[in-house]
Amino acid sequence: MEHYQLVCIDDIDRVLTEPPWEQTLFNFFNTIRELGNQLIIRGNLPPTQLTCSLTDLHSRLSWAPT
Repeated sequence: MEHYQLVCIDDIDRVLTEPPWEQTLFNFFNTIRELGNQLIIRGNLPPTQLTCSLTDLHSRLSWAPT
């Protein structure tokens, strides 16, 4: 999916705090960014208030405008 120009992920809060999911999302986020494609993520809270086990993923989610 990282080769699509635009990828949208809804309900990200449902998979956060699950380490395998967080690591996959973190890697996906980095790949999308490296390829110059766009990622839209939606959750039930603003990124700064989402709970993540992976600190690096939490920082990536906070990069974008809300």
